[in-house]
Amino acid sequence: MENELKIEKPEIKEKEPKISYHILYGAHRTAEDFKKLKEALEKADVYVPEMVGWNLGGALIFNSLSMGAITPEQMAEIYQIKQDSPYFKICETIYNSKKPILFADISRNHELLQERRLNIGSFNLALSLFRRGEFPLALKVIRGSSEKLSNYFEGREKIIKQTLKNSVRQLSEEHPQLKDKKDIKVLLTLGIGHTQVYHSLKKKEESVSREFTETPFIFNFLGEIDRRHRLSKNKEISNELLAKFILDDLMIPELGEITQNSNKMIKVSRKIISKLNLKDIERISKELGENPEKTITDVLEARGVKVPKTEEEMDEMLEPKKRK
Repeated sequence: MENELKIEKPEIKEKEPKISYHILYGAHRTAEDFKKLKEALEKADVYVPEMVGWNLGGALIFNSLSMGAITPEQMAEIYQIKQDSPYFKICETIYNSKKPILFADISRNHELLQERRLNIGSFNLALSLFRRGEFPLALKVIRGSSEKLSNYFEGREKIIKQTLKNSVRQLSEEHPQLKDKKDIKVLLTLGIGHTQVYHSLKKKEESVSREFTETPFIFNFLGEIDRRHRLSKNKEISNELLAKFILDDLMIPELGEITQNSNKMIKVSRKIISKLNLKDIERISKELGENPEKTITDVLEARGVKVPKTEEEMDEMLEPKKRK
């Protein structure tokens, strides 16, 4: 019949791939911090590095590195990367892996990037004031900066979570080696401070797992302050904790001259600084102001505080040998 309705069959769409996430948490201060990256990358289909301020040109270059079109040495020349740096280690691991590289972090033009620059400037100012002996002012600057930094971290994590799913699905449609995959495994490397990304994905019932470059991994004083701002019901940050963070941030680079193990640096620094109170740290600031040529180690040892000079001494401090 002419007037008979025509029933159109619905278009059958291919089932979308299942996406699972694995997050490798750790520090990103030294090349050793990425010692587990190669093994984790071998199990993944897509790699999402933590990369603040990326742009499309950089994304193309990183994917060219992954496809073997450029070498880590060429990459280092383009971006002026030192070959003993964590970034060169990442480049070496990515090289010729044939894994698509995806950036989910804030891009170069994102408004949060300006906030990051301001935070870094404030932190550097606080450290400089501390070294000049202007302790009360250093505390005031670091207090305001620490809360703003937590807001910045939270904003970045929100962007990462929002970007992940849609970008991976788009990548699976565009990239030949992902088109026919029913399960796409995505690897993320994130700093230890971003554990909320894991918890948020888990809460959304996403398939997600995590591991740490070392266990147990110890938070530095900044990590402790950030977690109090964001997670603790008691958000009050004491002057003593802020002072310990400043001293910690000055001490870690000195310990970095001894070891490439970031977790070990943090453990030793915390062990030393935890014995000091607010008045002790104020006196250290004053002494540094009066003796600009002195290091944190010089001032601590003049006060009778033992600071390790070798990695063996660091190990002994963390795990004292039992006397026979």
